[in-house]
Amino acid sequence: MPRKIVARQCSSQESLALIHQCEGRSNRECIRNDNSKIVTRRKKIYEVYNRKKILSQSKHRKIRKLSYVNKIGPLEYVFYSILNTSYNMDQGTATAAIARGLIALNKRLDSNNITSYYLDKWTQSGENIIILRGIDNKHLKYLHNEAKYSAIDLHFLHQRWSNGRDIIVLTVFGQQENLQDIFEGLLPLR
Repeated sequence: MPRKIVARQCSSQESLALIHQCEGRSNRECIRNDNSKIVTRRKKIYEVYNRKKILSQSKHRKIRKLSYVNKIGPLEYVFYSILNTSYNMDQGTATAAIARGLIALNKRLDSNNITSYYLDKWTQSGENIIILRGIDNKHLKYLHNEAKYSAIDLHFLHQRWSNGRDIIVLTVFGQQENLQDIFEGLLPLR
């Protein structure tokens, strides 16, 4: 009568022990006896071991990310200013555009009673301003759509043309832990 092959999930230590037992043998010779006879194949053992290893690595990445967020601080507010680099601007013009965007958003936040509280928290947490490099007008519109639900407030600085307008600077204010996922791939402006 042929034996029935049963596969079950093992802990990582059990799977390592089974791998060491089966090293010199063929798949059919790999037999493990517990209370009942269970026949496992080497492929199943490796699959279970690799799956557990991948899951533990992703769990460690999440823990590292959470510990990084805890190092930042739970209520650290920040201004992000993203400059459209598709225009050829000299350093003074770019600095003036970024400053105008920051001042306009700061005035709007200060005029509202609710958002002025967050502005006070920003001054207490060190007045962080992060200036990043945007690619073009479409990129800044995309960032605006991504950040509008997680930011406290946003501001565009436009360049008007005869039949349209383009975004030169996007300024965003909010909690750093909410916004850093959106802006983490952007390079700082040098």
